[in-house]
Amino acid sequence: MESFIHIRIYIDGKTYPARLYGDKIVSENVGISLHKSQIVRIRVNYFKRVIFLIGDSRNIAVDYSSHIIQWIDPLRTVRYFFTALLVILPPFVSLVFMGISFILPSLLISLFTGLLASYFFSILRQKTENTYFKLFALILFICLPVMYWYPFSVYFFAGTIGVLLVFFMLNYFFSETIKIHKYYLSLSWVLLVVFLNFWIFAGIKFWADYRIYSQAGSMLNISQKMDTLGFGDTLWEKPLDWNIFQYRFLYSFLNRRELLWQISPVPISARISNPENPDFGWIAVSNENPDIVLKKINVYLEIQKIILLAELLEKTSPVYYPGMRGSLLQSFIYYDMISRKNIEIHMLLVPANHNDQTGCIIIAFTLPRGTSLNYYLDLFKKGLKKIH
Repeated sequence: MESFIHIRIYIDGKTYPARLYGDKIVSENVGISLHKSQIVRIRVNYFKRVIFLIGDSRNIAVDYSSHIIQWIDPLRTVRYFFTALLVILPPFVSLVFMGISFILPSLLISLFTGLLASYFFSILRQKTENTYFKLFALILFICLPVMYWYPFSVYFFAGTIGVLLVFFMLNYFFSETIKIHKYYLSLSWVLLVVFLNFWIFAGIKFWADYRIYSQAGSMLNISQKMDTLGFGDTLWEKPLDWNIFQYRFLYSFLNRRELLWQISPVPISARISNPENPDFGWIAVSNENPDIVLKKINVYLEIQKIILLAELLEKTSPVYYPGMRGSLLQSFIYYDMISRKNIEIHMLLVPANHNDQTGCIIIAFTLPRGTSLNYYLDLFKKGLKKIH
């Protein structure tokens, strides 16, 4: 049984027979014996189906075949499997759970993650002295944005880096027995896969939120002086020292860390600030009556509870607030994982007749624990006016 495979090599435009062994390529016709360890890098010409093996002393070209690929890169099948999994999984999940409308963003995310996975494996095939620096730069590129929007992921990042530092220390003192290279690569891959999943999730959620805002035109009328808001037959005039700002989707995207901006099941039309809190609350409108809207809000929060950066501790039953024409009020108490404290979020739904049907103005705002809710409800009540 032969212990080698017959191949062809190309040198200076000429073809020579050669033999492929487990660790080297030998061609007695031209006196070549190229060991695998001597190959510095490879270059592939897919059109000519040729692979150029660039060594430290001699360069040759060989046929593009599965035997050569497997000889140069034994983990090629494993790499392709993981890369394909990262590319195929997001659109499949979005199709099953969220519908065909999410296929396009999922494909874009898949392309992004697939390219990053391919880049990760291409780094591994380069010289060892460049590997650590390039992998560390790639890890920072992937992880830093995620740690801004998902700060609790810092713990996972810090834990992984801590384990790597332990291996580095062990390698420093016991360099002959512990090879840090394989542990570094394995943990780097695990870290990247976890954070790429954060990116996939964040991208799909961003697309879903953006579609909500892009498909809904603003029905809220804001005065030029930015001191009154109107919808249907209802007008609200802000307190003197408060401010109203026209809402932009980019604002909530950049402030995704703030819990208040994560729980808007309807497109936000304006945001409110006061001297105590620049992100006091937001205002939205709906053509549906307060009871229906509040039910949808609760369903939305139930669905979102898995991905919200907070834990719902308590919520009140909807109550009618007296003196505000049948306004509904419901409060939620969340433990915010980012700020690490309990936050009260209140939703006030004020009925408003719009186009001969009952709609509502939705006002969501946060209060520090212990702050008087009735004080702020009275401020909203004083500013409400009926347009005849």
